[in-house]
Amino acid sequence: MAEDSRISIIVPTYDDTELVDTCLSSLRSTTRLRSPYTYEVIVVDDGSRQDVVGALRELVKERDFELVEKEWNTGFAATVNEGIRRARGGWIVLANNDIEFPDPDWLQNMVDCADSSEEVGIVGAMLLYPGNNLIQHVGQFFHRDRRVFDHLFRCFPASFPPAKVTTDRVSVTGALMLLRRKVIDDVGMLDERFRASHEDTDYCLRAREEGWRVVVCGDAVAVHHEGATRGDFVETVKEEYVETERRDAELFWDKWLDKIDSEIFKNGPPRSRILVAGLASHYDVVLSTPVLRALAEHYPDHQIMVATPAPDCLVGNPNVDSIRTDEMVFAEPVDMFFELDRSGAPALHPVDAFARQCGVEPGTLLPEVFFGEAEERLAEEIVGGKRCVVIDTGPVCEALSWPLERFRAAAVALSDAGLDPLHVGSPSGEPLGLGRDLRGRLTMLQLAAVTDAAKLCVGVEGVTTQLAQAVATPAVTLCGAIPPRLRVAPEANVRPVHVEDLDCLWCFERAGPGVVEPECARDRAVCMKQITVEMVVRACLDTVGEPLRQAPPMPADQGATD
Repeated sequence: MAEDSRISIIVPTYDDTELVDTCLSSLRSTTRLRSPYTYEVIVVDDGSRQDVVGALRELVKERDFELVEKEWNTGFAATVNEGIRRARGGWIVLANNDIEFPDPDWLQNMVDCADSSEEVGIVGAMLLYPGNNLIQHVGQFFHRDRRVFDHLFRCFPASFPPAKVTTDRVSVTGALMLLRRKVIDDVGMLDERFRASHEDTDYCLRAREEGWRVVVCGDAVAVHHEGATRGDFVETVKEEYVETERRDAELFWDKWLDKIDSEIFKNGPPRSRILVAGLASHYDVVLSTPVLRALAEHYPDHQIMVATPAPDCLVGNPNVDSIRTDEMVFAEPVDMFFELDRSGAPALHPVDAFARQCGVEPGTLLPEVFFGEAEERLAEEIVGGKRCVVIDTGPVCEALSWPLERFRAAAVALSDAGLDPLHVGSPSGEPLGLGRDLRGRLTMLQLAAVTDAAKLCVGVEGVTTQLAQAVATPAVTLCGAIPPRLRVAPEANVRPVHVEDLDCLWCFERAGPGVVEPECARDRAVCMKQITVEMVVRACLDTVGEPLRQAPPMPADQGATD
């Protein structure tokens, strides 16, 4: 064994007994170590009120721990340093007083991780939010552009496989941190000029500067009631605390700003590769963009590759490093592979389905598309300052189509109201016979730019309405009999048109146990035929929300049997 087998656990605390009582009880009742490892616990009080100190004495005494009483409140770093001076172990553990230890092997796993290599000097742990089994911390990464440190996989499920590994990090939180005694000999104590924050990141960078590795052990799990330690302090002297944090940040960057391009700020080993596949259509690709963004944010040092036969919408996307259309990509080694599909629809929005398959939080559901100046110029030429409405008459699939004659009637009404129709989408089928026919003549990015320049977008749920959401153009989406709880489109800047009173299922919802096969299984156009021209035109005029040339007369209801 490389060093002394005694482990010194230092628990700093201030003006609290409830949190530290829970922490110490959890530590004593659950922690187990293999022989010959032993541990001692040193509670360091940072100048609390005398009544609190009196209660702490009893809590510590009944557990046979040690209490260090400081006369003045001097902050976390100084309090921890006082504990380090009293520590007798070859390993030092810093543990906030708002930590709980449900996993009995947390400490042994941290020590084993550090003992695996003499180069490992600091070990962090997986910290969870209380009550929901979601990750709060598995190490930090550095956003160079934003100049901030952030926690990896925050709010991911604790079972997320990439979070459970042992790997190098730029820094780990001091809320639960193991230090090798030799690191303290080389680096020294924590910088006591930091009063409220940044002292742990500063220490990790100092250790890395001396050649020590900083790693996180995904198998060492604890619960952290984040912020509870300083709760009363924040409430009573909030302005002072905020100012203290501001000074800490200023001090940190005074020390490190000129070194942010050095090796110690790099987030880990050479970039690992993530392959995302299963996106078979432009529609799937556009729906995947929020998840690709989330992957890029949570894996800042990974190369993200997307394998798809429909790459157009990803051109220029800053969250994608490479796009592959050949099958050879599946023969190449990758570190993570995500096969996306829409198996969760319609009960689950496809973006949510994709996100669950990746184990990431997509944030907003809105898709993204990135087009350039060439596409903008083309859109200006096509739109030419007119009030245009982009109309996508939909796929050949009858289940998702609306009768063409109704699209024509709606286009006439919208034209009478002052909107210039632009017919887009698949070149198959008949043209509207009104306005300009752009079907099959635009790339996906050009279509996005034209939609961006238009006043309104109308169509069945598909890639064009998704592009409208990406560029924030108001859209009217024809959803047939799909009720709101089953719609597959995000609702931002979208007005869905649907019929909710039909006694049937969505056309593509498979019949399950006890479910009668819907009528539309024999005539898949019934649902869409229930949508009238009047419903669509009214939704369009309400969505535009301003007077156009005139309010057109509503077309006659064409019924459900066209």
